[in-house]
Amino acid sequence: MAANANPDSQLLTNWEQAFESYSIPQVRSLHRQIQNDLGVNREKLRALVGESYRDLLRTAEKIIEMDASAQTVENNLADASRSCNYRLMERKARNVKMFYERVEGRDQERNMLAAQIAVLQGCPTELSNALHKDSSCLLAARIFVVSRLVLKSLQEKGAGAYPMVASLRDQLTALRGILLRHIDHQLRLASNPTKTLIESMCALTLVKTSSPADLIRHFLSVRSNAISSTLNPDTLNSDAILDALGLFNSTLQEAEAVFPKRISEALHQLKSKSLFENLDLKAVPSLNLDTNEKWLPEDIRGFVPWVRHDELEKSRVNDSVKTWANRELETLNTSIKQALGNIESIGAVVSLREDILDLWRRNKSHLLHVVIGSEGPKRRFRELLNARIEQLLDTTTKTLDNVGAKVQKLATNLEKGEIESSMNLWSEALLSVPLSNGASLFRKNVKATIVGQNSLVKVVINEYQNWGKLIIHSLEFVESIRKLEVKDEFDDDNDFALGSDALQDGTEDSEQLEKYLKQSVQNAYKALEGDLEKLVQECEAVLPMTLTDTTKSIFLLRSIRHLRQHPPSTPSGNIISIGWFSRSLITRLQNVVSRGVSSEALSLFQRSLRRRNFEKECPSVPLWEGSPHPLPTQPSPDVFKFLHQMVTVMSKAGSDIWTPATVAHIRGIVRNELCELVRKEIDNREVKAETDAATEKGKREENDESQQKPDKAKSDDTKVAQNESEAGGEVSVDQDTVLGDKIETSPDADSSAISVDPIESATPAVPVITVSWARQLIYDLSYLLTYALPASPSGSEDDRVTAFKNRFNALDDREYDKIQSSAGEYWKRTSLLFSLLA
Repeated sequence: MAANANPDSQLLTNWEQAFESYSIPQVRSLHRQIQNDLGVNREKLRALVGESYRDLLRTAEKIIEMDASAQTVENNLADASRSCNYRLMERKARNVKMFYERVEGRDQERNMLAAQIAVLQGCPTELSNALHKDSSCLLAARIFVVSRLVLKSLQEKGAGAYPMVASLRDQLTALRGILLRHIDHQLRLASNPTKTLIESMCALTLVKTSSPADLIRHFLSVRSNAISSTLNPDTLNSDAILDALGLFNSTLQEAEAVFPKRISEALHQLKSKSLFENLDLKAVPSLNLDTNEKWLPEDIRGFVPWVRHDELEKSRVNDSVKTWANRELETLNTSIKQALGNIESIGAVVSLREDILDLWRRNKSHLLHVVIGSEGPKRRFRELLNARIEQLLDTTTKTLDNVGAKVQKLATNLEKGEIESSMNLWSEALLSVPLSNGASLFRKNVKATIVGQNSLVKVVINEYQNWGKLIIHSLEFVESIRKLEVKDEFDDDNDFALGSDALQDGTEDSEQLEKYLKQSVQNAYKALEGDLEKLVQECEAVLPMTLTDTTKSIFLLRSIRHLRQHPPSTPSGNIISIGWFSRSLITRLQNVVSRGVSSEALSLFQRSLRRRNFEKECPSVPLWEGSPHPLPTQPSPDVFKFLHQMVTVMSKAGSDIWTPATVAHIRGIVRNELCELVRKEIDNREVKAETDAATEKGKREENDESQQKPDKAKSDDTKVAQNESEAGGEVSVDQDTVLGDKIETSPDADSSAISVDPIESATPAVPVITVSWARQLIYDLSYLLTYALPASPSGSEDDRVTAFKNRFNALDDREYDKIQSSAGEYWKRTSLLFSLLA
């Protein structure tokens, strides 16, 4: 083996193998290893032997103790055996008996009196303990009967005058009232099981010697008082109603379960054995009946309760319960009506309805369903509950008046010209809105601007939305009545029938209330329409002359439009259709707004018509095209000014105002006003016939000479006009009337005081209009009436344009058709300039 191998002594079988296999150092190592192992084993052996020795010593000590105990037992048994003498024990027993007979013979009367007083003293304490610990009323009644018997016995023996006995009698008299109240308390609790109820009735029988008829009458009276106290008007609420109805149901069920069979059996068992045979009574510690019972008189120990066991028929029970139930149902209905009057939440009424009908459905009493009848009271409950829900629905829908009041307040306080800049889609305020969070705020403001929701309209919208939420919540509560919530599993076919009836009742009530809600909402809208009509009448009473005069009308138009477009709705659709709501008011407001918006433009156009010099050639003739007779190719500048003014004012009013219906309305108004203005201006004019070119040229030269007069003459004429104006004559000189130098004077001006050039004073006696002006006017009217302001979307030819054409007779049919076509083409090129009218 290798020299450095570590030998193991455990592998060696004999000493010779060590010298043969290992070197001398390794053998020495083996020797040391074996010596160490021997030392370790020696110590282990020594410890094992020592432990065994200690165990042996302890065992020896136990053996010595057992030997001593055995000797003691043997000595005791020997002593007991010596003392156990049968004759001696018999003699001692005989002597004890003789002693007791002598003692009892001498002190029997005294012991009987002492036992009765001891029992009587324990009765108040035990009776009070039984009442305070809510023990069985029957045990307390038995204790009271024992005290009554003992008192009677003592009074017969002349001991009733003792002060102690008199004091105990007074205590028992007071405890009798407490016991009766405790019995009534147990009878009024609907949570008590039937066994406790029967025990309480038996206790009442022991105390008052009541018959079964008295018991049912007293039971119903106690429950009636319990229901009345529960329905106290000062604390009347939903919980009180449910508690009273629960008492009513439990009374019917318990009366059916107890009377007449079970109460008769309990009373029969009560009088079948003596009072002192009851184990619970014997176990009462303070009475100590184990000792005192044998000293009580025989008539007390053998007392059997006497019960007036009159036969109580089922029909009599039914009649009593039916009379009681009808009276209590009237009380319940009155209290339910009063409690509902204090509830202002539809959800609370619906919840109360569900609880009341659920309690009523789950009353399986035969007395209720057969003797009394459950459908009539249930129908009365539903009528009361539905009536209150209808009242609350009416109150909720009438809050729409708040919207009308808000609109009226804002419209009354609205100042002229209050048109917010936020109505402009390109306002700086809107463009400065941050674009964070997906530009939600920006998109919201853009939407509000497009639909015209300024701050005033938003106030109305918020009020209207709050009302709509109330209506939706009310509808949800009404629809929830239709849903049947099954709280317990059905056990038999009768339960399934009750569930079906409940579902049918819920469906009928829900449909009735939903119909009432819709009608109430419609009535609320009608009332609101009446309030809004008064505001519209106020707007119509003021003749709008400018846009600022229509601010109130615009506010009303936007508010009414939102009310019409957003009726209360559910995911399944609108609650009611309100297409009729304020339809005529919208038309009337459109008329007011249209007149206010168009008044400035129409005044501008009227002034431009008056400035036209129809007696002379139209200034735009050099721009006409066509042969042999040139025709206009574009409207006059006045038409563009008119349309531009119209669109500008419409834009200020708000683009949301100009729905297709409103645009059609303003088109009709403006079209009629334009025709009337043109008719008044040219109605009395005659068409001036065309002259030859030389004549026209000569006239134009004369006009040029007249325009070349010295400036001094013009300044003199101006001074003369100013002097005459200062003197009292109001003279208006229009600087734009270059064609013809026409001077307009006010009606009150003195015509003789005005200095007029002789050439200008030589006007025709009959007003005329040149052919060129007639053609231009027909073009303007075609452009306006047929295309810019058409009577129908198709842009059909307006009859009044044809009438003007026939009136002037300045165009033949071919030329008229060319003007119509040219006006249509020109409108196509310029319609985007007037997009609000397009």
